[in-house]
Order: sequence, then structure tokens, then C-alpha cells
Amino acid sequence: MKEKNLLYEKIYGCLMGVGIGDAMGMPTEFLSLTQVREHFGEVRAFEPAPPWHPLAHLPAGNMTDDTEQTLSIAKMVIEKPDFGVHDVADAILQWAEEITADDLDKMGPSTNYALKRLRAGHDPHGTGLRGNTNGAAMRIAPIGCIHPGRPQDVIKDVLKTCIPTHLTDVAVAGASAVAAGVSEALGADADLDSIIEAMLWGAKEGEEQAREAIRISTKGRIPWEVISSQVNPSLVERMKWAIELAEKTEGTLAQRRDVLARSIGTGVLMIETIPLAVGIFKMAKGDPYTAIMLATNAGGDADSISSIVGGICGAFKGASSFPEDLVCQFEQVNDVSLRDFARGLTDRAAKKE
Repeated sequence: MKEKNLLYEKIYGCLMGVGIGDAMGMPTEFLSLTQVREHFGEVRAFEPAPPWHPLAHLPAGNMTDDTEQTLSIAKMVIEKPDFGVHDVADAILQWAEEITADDLDKMGPSTNYALKRLRAGHDPHGTGLRGNTNGAAMRIAPIGCIHPGRPQDVIKDVLKTCIPTHLTDVAVAGASAVAAGVSEALGADADLDSIIEAMLWGAKEGEEQAREAIRISTKGRIPWEVISSQVNPSLVERMKWAIELAEKTEGTLAQRRDVLARSIGTGVLMIETIPLAVGIFKMAKGDPYTAIMLATNAGGDADSISSIVGGICGAFKGASSFPEDLVCQFEQVNDVSLRDFARGLTDRAAKKE
């Protein structure tokens, strides 16, 4: 019982990190480092977006599609222990049920492309071949949660979760890195180095498994119109570069983060998001609030980067590491109980044991 309580505390912390990171990064999404400084100075609590921002209609602390999709995947894995690719597609379609075609154009390009084809009845094994952005990683935390302390077991479920929207080597690698990091972080003996090693292993293994899945899905012939999405740099090497920058750059945390952000990038491509996230994780030494602040104030795709690194840190440090007022505000603004999802994932993980 003690072990299960600890696991619940860590899974709850993971979901807190996803949600709070997402909501904290919401108002700085799309902004440059300079614009973040000019408008906010530094974001350290929930803030509304600027009046000219695409998300200006949302209140401070509001979650976005990052958390919404994460909870959709959590619900699916809780309800369907032996889920498949079609279950993932159905979960994403159900989440998008109230999203109009115009609204689709405002979200991530990979999910946008895939959802339009899924709605038209296309086979989900072929709808994700353009997906080299970070959507697969931003919603993957629940897969790590159901394999606590066993990062070697996440790849099969990560691949199924990626296929409908993000079937590229770099996207599966990025999602595998995050799921493996969350899984390792949930272990009782995890430390900073073991989590980073799990993430690097996950990226390498995910890339290899993705290439075989792509070969099977396309019968060895990738359509010419999606080839550009399938040609990507090595995510593992970019992650190693980010870790090296995080270790060697001098200055305050904010100054070091700025060097990292300018070097690696803060955009929606997986090849930028995951290296930046692992570099921030290293700089923050796994502390959730510090990591979320660093990511939030980097701008770019701030909500996704903050959500991803927040989830890994939350799994590592647990729910008690978050400021209580932020947790209460997040759940009130969004009318959601992360505890319920955490209980469901904890029970699911226990059954898998």
C-alpha cells in the first residue's frame, strides 16, 4: 500500500506538471524572448495572454490542447487496457468533436492534417506520416505513467499512440524520450542522471522502431508528398548537444536558458522541443516549478515545452513539490480533477504489474 501511495503521489505530480506547465506557458506561446520580456518581464504565476494574442479570450490558468489531449489519452488507457491504433484515433477524434475546421487550422500542423483525414475515414495507420512536430510528445505522459520504473516497456504503447498523427522517426523518438523519462522518474530510485539516460535511450529506441513501423505502413514506399517530413536530424544527438549546453553555459539560470533557447530553438518541431526540454530539465535539476518557469519564459511553443518538462519533473518530485495555490487555481479555472485521472492511472499501472 505504501508503494502504491507513493506511485499515486508521483503520477498526480506528473499530471500537475503537464497541466500547470501548459497553463503557465499559454500566454507566452507564440512570443519571442524579447516580447516575453517586454510584455511580462518574467512570468511566475498564471497570467492572461496579451490582448492581441490568439489566446487572449482564455482566462489566466486556462489549459490548452496539450492538457486536453493528455487527459484524453489517460482516459483511453484507463478504460482500454489493451488499446490499439484505432482506439487512439477514436480518442483524438472524440477530443476534437467540437472543434470546427477553422479551429483545426489554429492548432499544431501535424494533428490538424491527421484529424482532417481521420474525420474523412482514412486508415489511421497512414494519417500520421507528415507528423514531425511535438504533438505526440505533449500528450504522451500517461504512457509513461502505466509503466512506472520500466522505461524499456514504453515503446510499444508509444508507437501505437503516435501512429494516427505522428508516424515519423523524429516524432516517435521524441514521444518515446518523454514517456521513458516519465517512467524512469516514477521509480523510487530515480535520479537526474537516470532520467536523462532513460530519455536518451527512449529517443534512440523510438527512432529505430518508428522506421520499421513506417516501412510496414507504407509497404516500403513513402509517398513523395510526405518525404520531407520523414527526413530529420538525429534527435539523440541534438539532445546530447542541449545537455552539454546546459552543463557548460555560464550565468544565471535565465541567461543560460536564453542561450539554450537561441541555440536549440523553441518552435513546434520535435527536433527543437525535446532537446530544449531535456536541457531545461538538466538546468532545473528536476525541480518542477523552476523548470516550468524557465520554459514558460522562453516563448515560442512555450505551453508545450513547459507541459512536457513539467510532466517529467512532476513525476520525479511528486505532487507535494508544486505550490498549492497554483494547483487549486488550475483545477478551479479548468473544472477538472487531476486526482481522479491520477487514481485511474495508478490503478492501471498496478494491474499491469
